[in-house]
Parts: sequence; C-alpha cells; structure tokens
Amino acid sequence: MQSGVSNRTPQPTISSLKKADVDELQSTCTAKEAKQDGGLDKIKDALRTTIKANGFTAAVDHWLTPHYQYANRLAHLHFLIEHRIPARLVFIYFCGDNWCGKTLRNGKLPICPKDAKAWAAPLEMLHDHLGLGGRSKLEERVHNVFLRV
Repeated sequence: MQSGVSNRTPQPTISSLKKADVDELQSTCTAKEAKQDGGLDKIKDALRTTIKANGFTAAVDHWLTPHYQYANRLAHLHFLIEHRIPARLVFIYFCGDNWCGKTLRNGKLPICPKDAKAWAAPLEMLHDHLGLGGRSKLEERVHNVFLRV
C-alpha cells in the first residue's frame, strides 16, 4: 500500500444538526471575498456545484442567506457522496421545548414547535427558498427526526 492511500472501503458517515427553535433555521454566510483573504468564492463554487448537480432551482445567493447553515450541510453531503463516501444527513428537530418565558440572545421569545406538524410550514419555506423539490438523489439521503422534549 502506498503512503496516504487506503484500500479500505469507506465507512458510512452520518452528520446531524439539531434545532429547537424556528429562528435557528436562519443563518447567513459571513465569509469574505477572496481579495479580502476570505473563502466566499470557494463557498459559492461548492454551493453552485451542489445546486447544479441536483437540479435545484434556486440561485446561489439564496443558499448564502437566510438558510446558509442548512445549505452548507447539503453541500457537504454532496461533496461526501461525490467522493464515494456513503453519507447521510440527519436533521433533529426538538418538539415542545419549554423555555419558560426566557428570551433568546436577540431579545425575542423562541418559537418552539410543539410537534412535527408545527415544524412543517417553516421547513417548507426553507426548502422552497433553497429550490429543493424533494426528488433529488441528495435529498433521499437527508432525514428529519422529530423528538419530543
């Protein structure tokens, strides 16, 4: 065997992301342009590759905000699959979280859906914004789990 080369079969990879509040679905890419020592161009290229390869309908700018974290996870999953790593992505959504009147860092009260049905509308908006149609091979490897807390 050569140095740095493995003949082993890639092991399945599972990545997960956990959310308890609808506002946690929102995030923005804060990377800088390459001329400012940032990686925004590389990020955009990776997102464009994922969008094109999977037939998604949104422009890359829709993947940078307001659901960048979700889009970034899809791009990572696409990268792993393209490199023949049998990966899956699991989004874990907590239901019925009780913050007892506590506020978030931004001063807002959290919106904690009580069940999977209450998560449906915010997730549909997210999917629509990213141009996901639910029919791609990539989306077949994305799973939602709703846990009551």
